[in-house]
Amino acid sequence: LDVEYEEGTMVGQIWDAISSMPPTMRRLAWVQCFSWLGLFCMFLYLPPAIACHIFGAAPGTPLYARGIEWSGICFAVDNLVCCAAAFGLYAIVARLGERQTHSLSLLCGALGLISIGWIHQPGLLLLPMVGIGVAMASVHSLPYALLARSIPSAQNCLYMGIFNCFIVLPEITASLGLGSVMDWLGCDRITIVVFGGCSMLVAAGLAQTIPTLTLPSFPLDESLEQTS
Repeated sequence: LDVEYEEGTMVGQIWDAISSMPPTMRRLAWVQCFSWLGLFCMFLYLPPAIACHIFGAAPGTPLYARGIEWSGICFAVDNLVCCAAAFGLYAIVARLGERQTHSLSLLCGALGLISIGWIHQPGLLLLPMVGIGVAMASVHSLPYALLARSIPSAQNCLYMGIFNCFIVLPEITASLGLGSVMDWLGCDRITIVVFGGCSMLVAAGLAQTIPTLTLPSFPLDESLEQTS
């Protein structure tokens, strides 16, 4: 009985936290959903899109394998830029603020993904990967910086866990839903990549709606107060 009561209490706390999410977190949740939907479109379909759309190869051919290998180079550039941009974002945030920096970074990623639909030379693919790398650096950091100041410190871990669900939900949506879309498009994978860019463009616009008011600090936990 005690275990059932504790589990019920935990579920109740999670539900209460979801139903009373701060306004900043609610806006960030939508930004995260559209951001990660765009990224998952890239993760799932960019390699075959490069092989088919840019290399013009059929599955199972040596040229198709070269296209898949080239996508690995693109992802390597993406990750290198992401690592470098993570340090550069600090200076931009100091000038523009977190909301504007995140919105601008998502815009760079959106334009990068969308532009892939009009690229026909493998070497030019590295240019949009720069913008995508900047967006990834921002997606992995700035939403959490914005979130941290909007949630009670006593429920920090709970809200961070809930916030991560807005990464998983678009992943599930992409995994279960894009297959049907692919059938409707006739396996036109490059269109899905461009769609991912459009999704990230929506996220960039939604980022402009994130409240920027400085919220009052929350009191320290009782355990911390007792040790001070």
